Amino acid sequence: MYQKIDLQLFEGFFKDTVGMQLGL
Repeated sequence: MYQKIDLQLFEGFFKDTVGMQLGL
């Protein structure tokens, strides 16, 4: 099972990566 902390860290990393690729 995924922990809430791990999920938030992954979500933050995903958003940051996508933001850099989109140039936001």
